Amino acid sequence: MQEASGPLQVHESLKNQKRDTCSLDSSTTIKFLCDHLETPATIYTHSLDNAESLSDNENADFHLLGGRLDRTHRFFYEPEFRTAIESITFDKAFIGACAIVKHY
Repeated sequence: MQEASGPLQVHESLKNQKRDTCSLDSSTTIKFLCDHLETPATIYTHSLDNAESLSDNENADFHLLGGRLDRTHRFFYEPEFRTAIESITFDKAFIGACAIVKHY
């Protein structure tokens, strides 16, 4: 029997790696990432769409950051949001383009 190669081999090797702690912003691109997540990870997000996508994903140790729902952009927010995440050390952050703001 031949050993697995290609993407399957990479995927299997990822199972033995450390579980990253990731922050996922709210965007359609980030939702696509959530829809296709196969690598075990601890995920924090404030996005309703990401929450829906990750709710059945066994690879995700999923945490929804709460607050008031912005119905237009489909994410939760609260003034104390920064305080709530200050104690979390993220290995990776995936940020949507809407989060980039030019300051003058």
